[in-house]
Parts: sequence; structure tokens; C-alpha cells
Amino acid sequence: MSKLSLLLALVLIIVGAFVVLSNNEQGLQQERTVAASIAPLASLVQSVAGDKIEVVQILPAGSSPHTFSLAVSDKLKIEKAEAVFVIGHELDDWAVEGLSEEKILYVDSGIELKEAEEHEEEHEDEDHEEELEADHDHEGEDPHYWLSLTNAIIMVDNIESQLSKLYPQDKDTFVANAQSLKSELETLRNDAVAKFSQLQNKELVTFHNAFAYFADDLGLEVIASIEEFPGKEPTAAYLKSVGELIQEENIKVLFKEPQLSDAVIKPLAEDYGAQVLTLDPIGGIDGRESYLSMMRYNIDTIFSAFSGE
Repeated sequence: MSKLSLLLALVLIIVGAFVVLSNNEQGLQQERTVAASIAPLASLVQSVAGDKIEVVQILPAGSSPHTFSLAVSDKLKIEKAEAVFVIGHELDDWAVEGLSEEKILYVDSGIELKEAEEHEEEHEDEDHEEELEADHDHEGEDPHYWLSLTNAIIMVDNIESQLSKLYPQDKDTFVANAQSLKSELETLRNDAVAKFSQLQNKELVTFHNAFAYFADDLGLEVIASIEEFPGKEPTAAYLKSVGELIQEENIKVLFKEPQLSDAVIKPLAEDYGAQVLTLDPIGGIDGRESYLSMMRYNIDTIFSAFSGE
């Protein structure tokens, strides 16, 4: 074999080896994917992961986790992910059905959870009253803990710890990203507390009982929710009691949510001369893509409504 032939053969071997290594590297990169159930959680995970990991959001933008069910395409996303970050407490059970425990990553460690509100419906048939109340009572923990900025800081620590276990080679990046994000969250919380401390009126009537953590964290109070159960039309008796409270407390603003129908809130607002504005517990849409932008939107919406600015 001539020297030229040997040289060509060597070049082909080197090029072939490079292609194989490149393909292997791309395959490894494609495997570095995790999923997160809802947009706020996906945003926090992506902020900690940076460009090291792809984060796939399961709940489509504009959907409510309370009324969502998985499509085949959603199941494929979950199957391809190495791990799935979830809120838990029955909010996003649809994201973990059939998954092994080691693939499910919860982010609530260290968070003080509130008890979920309980509502009882009135029924004409007294013989079945006890049974029906048992069917409709909400028990357990309130899962909306991500709407507290204080809790979000704890969540970021949990996310960093879990990502660092999954991908220890990138731990330094995760730690640095988490520290930067926590600083932003703390600044936003401090600014919001200072803003809301100026308000005379701090009472909220929200669409469903999602904002208790948000209110407690920032010095506000949720005095009523218009829907007893997310996505289900409230009873006439319940709406009457909410209306009476609106009148007694002279409430001038009612807050709806973009993920749920506003068919109930509009006539209620008309009956009591109240304005309807939007609070967003999920985000993931234009102007509220990230967790921080969603929270800024909610803070600014409430402050503007109550301060007249």
C-alpha cells in the first residue's frame, strides 16, 4: 500500500471517529431533559438549570391544572424526561401517573403548607346530606404554595439540590444560578411588601382559593373566593353568601383567572358594581412567561387596583 493510500485511510479513520464521538455527544445532550408540570415550576427549574438542561413544560399555556388531562403527546414528553418536577398535593397528579417514585421530584421540602379550605354545599335531601358533604369537602393541603415568593426561594433550593444530584458535573452552575434567582425573588418580595404596606384596603376576592399563600406572604387578606371548586360552577346559595360579603365589605374589585371561565364573575360584578381584573396563578403566556414576570404582574395589578394608580 502506497504512502498516499495509508494517509487517506488514516484520514478516513479519524473523520469516522470524530463523527461517532459527535453523535454520541449529541445523544447524551438530548438525554439531558427534565419535565415540569406547570409553567411557574418549569420557569424556576429552567432558571436554575440555565442552558445545561432542557426543561419541558407539561401543562399547555392557558390551561388549568385543576381541569387538565394528559394527551398522548404530553405522555411522550414525560416518558422522554429523565425526571419530572411536580407541585404535588393532588394539583398535578396527572403528571406522575404510572411513573416510578425515583423519577418524581417534589419541591415542597421545608415549606409550611396550609390546610385546604373546606366548603359544604346545602342539599334539600337531609338523608343524603352527610354523604354529599363528604364527597364535596376539600381536605388535605392547599397546593398553591408556589404563589408565595418566600416559598419560591425554598423551592429554588430544592430544585438546585435535585438537579445537582442528577447532574453533579454541573453543580457549580446550578448553585450560582440558584443564588442569583433567589436574590431576585427576595428583592421582589421586599419591594412588594413595602408597596402593599401603603394600602388602606388589603382585602381580596379571588376567583378560586389559589392566592392564600400569596396574600399571607405580602400582607394581604383573601376574604372570599367566587368558585368553591376550580372549574365547577358554584351553587346559588354559595354565590349569595359571597355577594353579601362583597356588599358588607364594600368590595370594588373582583379578580378572575385566565385559565378558568369568567361566566360567573361578570354578572356578580354587575350586580354589586365591582370592577373585574385578572390575577394569574399559572402564567406561561405573553408578558407572563417567567415566574418572576408572572408575580410582578400580579403584584402590580393588585397595587394599581387598590391605590388608584
